[in-house]
Amino acid sequence: MELSSPLRIDSTGGFAVVTSPGDIVREHVRSVVGTQKGERVMRYDYGVDSLETLFQSNSPVELEDLEDRISEALQTHAPEITLLSVTATSDIPGGKVDVAVRYNLANGAEQTTVVSTAATNPA
Repeated sequence: MELSSPLRIDSTGGFAVVTSPGDIVREHVRSVVGTQKGERVMRYDYGVDSLETLFQSNSPVELEDLEDRISEALQTHAPEITLLSVTATSDIPGGKVDVAVRYNLANGAEQTTVVSTAATNPA
């Protein structure tokens, strides 16, 4: 059993927890992908530099670069998974990037976690 990440309150007013191995790994993958490098105290290399991608044109080359950065971060910070693929897609007018991470758990079960990031136009 682990606290959910991001930390949130459950229906009883306590901290939400996750108990199944698949849910624990899903939360960990979401944490790695959703954390900016330098954001986590004492672990400045944890996460992915993804914010700049949200404010770019999100060309196929930029999305491929983001996929590579996410793959590298997951291989470093989520050794409990066997990474199969990372696919980033962009909704340019909405300023949204969806990242689908497909991986195998230690028990061999395949799982996909989708992390969505959105940005508002800074102008």
